[in-house]
Parts: sequence; structure tokens; C-alpha cells
Amino acid sequence: MTRLSPCLGVLALLLSLASRASADFDRSELQRAKPEIRQHFDSFPLFPFEYDANGWAVIRLLDTSKNSFVFEQGRYFGFRFKTPGEITGSFSWFFLMSNPDRQIIMQDFAWYITRKGGEMTGFKNYTPDELAKYPRLSARFPNTQGIIYQNLDGRNLLPNEEYLIWFRVPSDDILPPLAVAFALPNPGRYPRSRLPLVGEPIPGSAKPVPPRSSIEGDPW
Repeated sequence: MTRLSPCLGVLALLLSLASRASADFDRSELQRAKPEIRQHFDSFPLFPFEYDANGWAVIRLLDTSKNSFVFEQGRYFGFRFKTPGEITGSFSWFFLMSNPDRQIIMQDFAWYITRKGGEMTGFKNYTPDELAKYPRLSARFPNTQGIIYQNLDGRNLLPNEEYLIWFRVPSDDILPPLAVAFALPNPGRYPRSRLPLVGEPIPGSAKPVPPRSSIEGDPW
């Protein structure tokens, strides 16, 4: 069995107005939560792949309290998406805190991807960046400092399959909505569809963060 080292990050500065780093939580909770995540899979909202007239992925707001569940010391929420019948290129996505109106310390924050039909090879790293580098996004979310984006090789996804991107926060933490966007190139209508990261630098030019070993052993 392949041993993976998924990138489940603990974030502070980049997603909020905070500047203090947080201490790690007991990450073995994530492995124990795996059956619960699968049990609640269908309760999370299903977001379609949707693009505007220019082929940019539509940004959606994810309610962090609705359709969530508590397991041990964490509260879990997320969103689902279904892949098209043909997959070409890489899956890409980003998320950011949508205009927090207070100082938020993102303690014990984690996320990953899960396939409905079984195990998969997921994200290997993530890239944090300053939102100010992306003028249109920073204008829309003026109180947000940072953004996280990731890519996943399309060969790790199956066509016509549902996937869940889930998040874990402390059970007593209520966050503002997360703004999320995701894209897959489509050989039909949107052959060049992509994330709405307009500005400099282009996606991928920031330095990726290596995987943080959080769930050792079974793949997700």
C-alpha cells in the first residue's frame, strides 16, 4: 500500500488578519475522523464546475458552520464537486477567508481531498501567497491578507466521480465564509478555463510549501 504524506496545513497569517503562528494539534484525530468524513460525504454542498464568459472559474462562498459536524476536538465542513466525463490537464483551486471583520487566529486548521468511491492520491503540497498580488481578488476581499492555491494532476481524478474537499477547525471556532474557486480544462466549451488569479505573479510562481506529514499510512 502506498504511503502518502498529505499536505494538511496549520495556517495563521495568510488566511486572516492574524500574525501569530499556532501550535499543532493531535493530528492522529484526522485519521480517526476518516470514517466520519465518509459517512457525512453527501451532506456537504455540491458545487458545479462553472465559468464566466471569459472562462474564469466562478468564486463561491462556503458557509463554514452549515452542514458541519463535530468529531473529537475538531469541526469539519467542506464542499463536493463532480468531475466531467473527460479530464484533461490538472485540477486547480484556491481558497481564502472572505473579509474577516475581526482578528482571527487560525489554530489547528487542516484540509484535504477525498474521493467518494474509494481511496485516491491527493494533494502533495500547497502554495500560500499574498492576496495583494492579485488586484481583482484583493479589491473584492479588502480585509483578507492571503490566499492558498493548489494543483492536482488530472490523472489522479476519475471521470464522472464525486470528490470532497474538507476542512478541519477547532470545534468551538466559527469562521467567516471561505471563498473558493476550482477549475478543470474542458476540451469542449472552456478549453482554457482557469482560476481567476488575475495579476502578478501568475499562479505557480510563489514558492510551494512542502507537504506536512499529518496522516501517515493509508491513502485517502
